Amino acid sequence: MILFLCISLLAVCLVFLSYCWEINSLCRQLHAYNQGQRRAKLSNRGLFPGMGKLAGEINQGLRASENLREDAACQEKRLRESIGSLGHDLRTPLTVLQGYSELLESNPEHQQEYLFAMRQKCAQLTETIDQFTQWHKAENPETPLHIERLDLAELLAVCLMEQARLFCNAGVEPEVELPEQPVYIYSDKGACRRILENLLTNAYRHTTGQIYIKLAPPGEPVHLVVANQAEGLEPEEGPLLFQRFYQYDSARSKGGSGLGLAIVKALTERLGAGLDAGVERGWFWVQIRL
Repeated sequence: MILFLCISLLAVCLVFLSYCWEINSLCRQLHAYNQGQRRAKLSNRGLFPGMGKLAGEINQGLRASENLREDAACQEKRLRESIGSLGHDLRTPLTVLQGYSELLESNPEHQQEYLFAMRQKCAQLTETIDQFTQWHKAENPETPLHIERLDLAELLAVCLMEQARLFCNAGVEPEVELPEQPVYIYSDKGACRRILENLLTNAYRHTTGQIYIKLAPPGEPVHLVVANQAEGLEPEEGPLLFQRFYQYDSARSKGGSGLGLAIVKALTERLGAGLDAGVERGWFWVQIRL
């Protein structure tokens, strides 16, 4: 009886020591992780299934933590790059404004001409700052969305009417296929409006000829196509147009911040919509699937 108790006590002690050894091993590995060995992985080859399961759960937590850290680092890098690009885009018109202010002092007889040019540069600065703010909101997952039932055909018609003067001044009359019946979707109206406005503005600013706009009628999968002639634009440049601050052929374009299509991309992703784009036979086209 005494022998049995001794053996049982010894077995309990061995089990306890084994648990202590495994816990100590996990602690050492966690310490190595905290010291910067981010790729460290806890071994789950323990004597006891419970400890192996614990190591597996800790590994999942470590992987999630590492993914969050990498995402944060990536976002920080993107923000630094964006701020650098924004600084460049702001510096150029500010330098021009400074030049015109000096010309005003030395050539007052050309006052109206210089003031007009300065007002244009101020408008460019305002647009760049506004677009950067809109891009930041679109990229921020914490920006709230207000989902409601809306008529996409009516919203597109309003946007076309508001931008009619721009098309007229450019001598461009878009070819528009707009259904007479309502095209109802459930989405965020402000985000959809911004997408439409940016697509129309991009087409107006960068077309080398015609513009084509089509909204699918009711009964078909809801999709919108906006296309503009873009002679000289190469197919491989198509995806680059959705990058922040990317601009092509500045000699032909009519200004812009280089953020319009980046905002479109960010908003379609937030809304869970589909986005396709390409360059074919001298046309740049964008299709939004809602």
